[in-house]
Amino acid sequence: MPFGRFGDSHRISLGMRFGPAYRQVQVTTQVEMAYKRALSRYAQGYMVDAYMQATQILTVAPWHRPAKLLARRIESEFKQMADEARAEQLQGQVDDHFARGEQFFQVDDLLRARREFQSIMALQPDHMGAKTYLNRIDERFQSLTESFYAMAVQSFAAQDFVQAGELADKVLSLTPDHPEARELKARVEEVQKKYQEAAETQRITEIIRPLAESGRELFEQKRYEEALVKFEEILKNNTGDEEALRFRDLSRNLIAKDAYNLALRSARDGDTKTAVAYAQKALRNWPNFPEAAELLKTLLAKKGGEDMVKSKELYNQSLDSFLAGDPQKALELAQKALELWPDNTEARRMVERLSQRGAGTPQ
Repeated sequence: MPFGRFGDSHRISLGMRFGPAYRQVQVTTQVEMAYKRALSRYAQGYMVDAYMQATQILTVAPWHRPAKLLARRIESEFKQMADEARAEQLQGQVDDHFARGEQFFQVDDLLRARREFQSIMALQPDHMGAKTYLNRIDERFQSLTESFYAMAVQSFAAQDFVQAGELADKVLSLTPDHPEARELKARVEEVQKKYQEAAETQRITEIIRPLAESGRELFEQKRYEEALVKFEEILKNNTGDEEALRFRDLSRNLIAKDAYNLALRSARDGDTKTAVAYAQKALRNWPNFPEAAELLKTLLAKKGGEDMVKSKELYNQSLDSFLAGDPQKALELAQKALELWPDNTEARRMVERLSQRGAGTPQ
């Protein structure tokens, strides 16, 4: 935008993060480019323009030392304007910025107008025109602040919390230390948090309700394992659901009792292997089931004796195969004997002997 002998205007727009994380961000390319523009304006003699750009950089990057030094240098030069021609040139730039600030003020662009007048006041503290406009802008800001705050309160009362929050933000952008707006903003955030929590509770309830109904129905039908799946799914969404916890534990106990009874039946039928599997299932679902633990101990001892007998039988078959001239079959039988009873020393020696001779290896 041209402004007479002042030259084209330059506006800075920086996409920066604010808050604690913001202070940890390294100087971005945008900041460096803005600083180079300010330095270029300074080299061209446009002191006020350079000063404005340097101070705008510092509003978003207060750690930027080069911009800080440039602003101080310009302030110092304004105080030492001994040369009449130089003083006149700089005064012309101040006048250009004053005119620019007036234009912004007339179109109600108060933030930009305030920046113009604040820059002038920083360089010429006794500039009455800039001081007058700043007072008028402060009065307008006060009026806007009160208006926005009243609207924010009305929106909050109407339970339009999104609008209330946005209006409170506008108040704080104009008057960062406005205590009532800060309090209102905090109340808005608290209410919004409660609404979010209520919405999350409702969402979980809608997930849990059909699972609970299905789980109870399956439980009544004595389909305890299927019911258990439903109650465990509920607990994934709500670990403190008391009904799901109660039915889960009941389901596990009943599954364990059914498995225990099946283990007893299999043991009576002489199917020790199946009996062991059922006893182990009972203990997986009810680890402190004393009867199941005792039964498993008995079954494992019995199974161990049965495995020893079977292992010896397999070794004898392995020996017969070896004597019949079939070392490959002899090796396979000896290996099965060891799997059933690892302490079968004869079967182990057979495996070692045949392995050394290469039994079972393709020729």
